[in-house]
Amino acid sequence: MFLTILTINSVVREPQPLEGVRITVQDSVWIKRDTFATYNLFPVLPEGMTYNEFKYLQIKIDYWDRMWSMILPGYLHFITYDRTGGFISASVRILGLALMGYAMYIGAPGAVEGLDPNALKLNAGIFGVGMFLNFAGWVYDVVHGEYRLRDMQMRILYRYRSTYPYQFIPPTEDVSGVE
Repeated sequence: MFLTILTINSVVREPQPLEGVRITVQDSVWIKRDTFATYNLFPVLPEGMTYNEFKYLQIKIDYWDRMWSMILPGYLHFITYDRTGGFISASVRILGLALMGYAMYIGAPGAVEGLDPNALKLNAGIFGVGMFLNFAGWVYDVVHGEYRLRDMQMRILYRYRSTYPYQFIPPTEDVSGVE
């Protein structure tokens, strides 16, 4: 049921156009609706921009992506094309889940049978370490994944904005108020 709601919401949700905003770009194509029910603007790309740079600029992380990263280890790193960070996050979270599973299914029955307080404390400690690793892996995935994406997008924008031809056109009439 939960997956059905996620799928329906990501496909059906209607974007709301901004009111009072006019977008003007020369030689652009405005597409009212595409397959994902979003509004797209295809601007003229700068000279020399590669497809990979264009892909990085098109990635947007929203709350659905953050939610999916709770379920799928390393999700945000993988959708931002950072495989190393994704494998680090996934391995830390899988280790945490393994420790939690060990504490629940192997350690707990043995500790409860003998009612040994030291075994119960050890089992609770193993479970706590597993929870911490799982949470730390998720936080690393979200925070570091978004940081890497924004850093890469800013580097690309800076590269092409600094090489974009800029020409200063002085105003035609005197706007200083001095006669």
